[in-house]
Amino acid sequence: RIASPERRRMRAREVVIDAHERVTLSGVALTSPLRTLVDLARHDAGDDLDALLMQGIRTHGLDARDIASALSGRTNLSFVRTARERLERALTSAAL
Repeated sequence: RIASPERRRMRAREVVIDAHERVTLSGVALTSPLRTLVDLARHDAGDDLDALLMQGIRTHGLDARDIASALSGRTNLSFVRTARERLERALTSAAL
């Protein structure tokens, strides 16, 4: 194979979603609310992210243990440190 500039720009990444991170709604498989919040915290940088994470934490009754559990052992997950910081900040705000 010859590496081309186009080929270098294209990347695919296989995402692992564990069984406990999936829910089914009307026959459609979705990520759980906690997994969705983790993914948003990892990749979204919108102005309303903090409020969105805080609302998700409150709506689903999540606590520090839930967040720690979702992030523990995820050494290969990209932006996990960023997600942890954002979720901890949202958790603190949700408690106020």
